[in-house]
Amino acid sequence: MRVFLFAALLALGAASPCAAAEFKTARLSDVAPASRHEFTAVVISANDSQLASEVGAVVRAIHADVGTKVVQGQLLIELDPRDAELGVQQASAQLAAADAQLLLAEQRLQRGKELDRRDFIADDELLALDTQVRAAQAERAIRVAGLAAAKRQREKCTIRAPFDGVVQARTAQVGALAMPGAPMLRIVATGGPEVEAALPDGLIGAADAGFGFAFHYRGSWLSLRLVRHSEVVDPNSRSRLARFEFIDAPAPAGSSGTLRIDGQGFALPPSLVIERNGQRGAFVVENGTTRFRAIDGALPGRSAQVDWPGSTLIVTEGQRTAEDGQAIVAEGAE
Repeated sequence: MRVFLFAALLALGAASPCAAAEFKTARLSDVAPASRHEFTAVVISANDSQLASEVGAVVRAIHADVGTKVVQGQLLIELDPRDAELGVQQASAQLAAADAQLLLAEQRLQRGKELDRRDFIADDELLALDTQVRAAQAERAIRVAGLAAAKRQREKCTIRAPFDGVVQARTAQVGALAMPGAPMLRIVATGGPEVEAALPDGLIGAADAGFGFAFHYRGSWLSLRLVRHSEVVDPNSRSRLARFEFIDAPAPAGSSGTLRIDGQGFALPPSLVIERNGQRGAFVVENGTTRFRAIDGALPGRSAQVDWPGSTLIVTEGQRTAEDGQAIVAEGAE
């Protein structure tokens, strides 16, 4: 009976561009699993720093080694401060000399003002005395800055932890000369690790769509929250880097695993996604005719996320030759 009906429809529609055709269809919920995507991901530390000396000095003591947990401000390395101490003493002496010069210049100016009231001094001489005071004040300001710089150099002889973390590597050695900029300790922060993954451009809005995120670590799925993503799309993979934070207990920094994204719709298999007029989508059945529905963000060779009802009839065979608006006799439709 079905063959006869199909032939009749073809005969009646021979002159019509929308002649009936036979396709196979199925409900969306029967051919597409509930939306779920999995991607390779890694746990990134909030801070991963190579600590280096800012001055050239001999390493006097090291107070942390590989595996040591440290807290912000904790003393890690001491450098020989003797040269820096001498610099502070020198700058202090120069400041004292500048103070003496300023005091002398101020006393001379005061005496000059007293003489000026009795007309015992020329105006040019009084101006010269005032200028000497200003020069002495400027010299003192220079010496104050010099002393601060010397003290800062002395402070650089102690290297402290910039944040809470764990020492991951040590290259410093007691008695060795620390050169400016040469790495001495590597510290990885223990607080606030984030999960990083490259996601297809079409999934970046998943958080707004109510998707759930989880990271697989040691047999458990740890819940995540999307915190930010790159505004730049990689031209090769058509993906963006995204960062997630752990909602509860985090996995340790450096861990690698699987990022799972659970959506509210369905993941249409790649075989059912075709291209029409520069857009990717799928053919569905509406009122007995084929209709092409574009799917935003669909990528070649990947499942496409759709939020259509599970009862939607999807053309599963014949879709590659289908045209929009064809009347159909669909095998598998009820």
